[in-house]
Amino acid sequence: MKTLAFRICFIAVVSAMMLPTTYSYAQNWRNIEGDIKAKNHSMFRPIEDWPAPNSIRNAGGAPGQSYWQQRADYVIRASLDTINHVIKGSERITYHNNSPDALRFVWVQLDQNVVSLEHSRSYKTATALPERISPAFRQFVGATQFDGGYDISRVQLVGTNGALTDASYFINDTIMRVNLDGALQPGSAVSFDIDWTYAIPNGGRGAKEKVRDGSALKSDLISSGEEQEGQESMWWYMIQYQSPEPIQALHFTNTLLLESFEDQKNIVQVQHFPSEKSWSLYFVEDNVEYTVNFASK
Repeated sequence: MKTLAFRICFIAVVSAMMLPTTYSYAQNWRNIEGDIKAKNHSMFRPIEDWPAPNSIRNAGGAPGQSYWQQRADYVIRASLDTINHVIKGSERITYHNNSPDALRFVWVQLDQNVVSLEHSRSYKTATALPERISPAFRQFVGATQFDGGYDISRVQLVGTNGALTDASYFINDTIMRVNLDGALQPGSAVSFDIDWTYAIPNGGRGAKEKVRDGSALKSDLISSGEEQEGQESMWWYMIQYQSPEPIQALHFTNTLLLESFEDQKNIVQVQHFPSEKSWSLYFVEDNVEYTVNFASK
């Protein structure tokens, strides 16, 4: 059996861990104390000087009794335009503040902006041709750059009653800051929605890929069939997905033909390997979503 691998890029929340617990340092984009020209002062820079052993991490680097780690949960609905090579998505991110600090905003990683002419100046000026050369000449010599990156059409905060309000945000290169309505206290969580699209580049990071024989990447259809019982017909498909990393849970949404037939019923059977655990999911018009937690059974 041939094994296929694929990558899908989603927006992900970035949490800064193991920073001092003062509000000004943990939340500022830059730590500007001292000579800013001396070194990289971005809060997202690689760690240069490891802190002394403390209650958060011991001398061996292992977590201590005061160790904490942020958490983000995602519900993502995405579709792929195979003609225009565009991915469109809508997601809800629930961010859990497990730190000892109150947070007034969160950072969101926009990895696809590395190929955005609007948001990445380094990418825009990466070509060897001078900027003053006309767009027509660039196209003539085949030097027209791919213009990708995220197109963010909606960012909204979810209130305690489920009401949506537009969020204040700004994008800087490959990160987006989402401002919260109030301080997110330690032990609390906040949810927000993001709608986005991006065009898939032809090469580089996050690009389209093909398997060795030239076929487009896809899941494996193991078998399929059709059965007839009286006036009812049943079609079934067995599809295998392989993940290079362990998956803790999957969320399923199935509305196939539910709007066309009043008595339509869809059954999804999930089997996990190598544990051989299995689940049967029953989808009808008023129950179209299930979450399977692989660690709970």
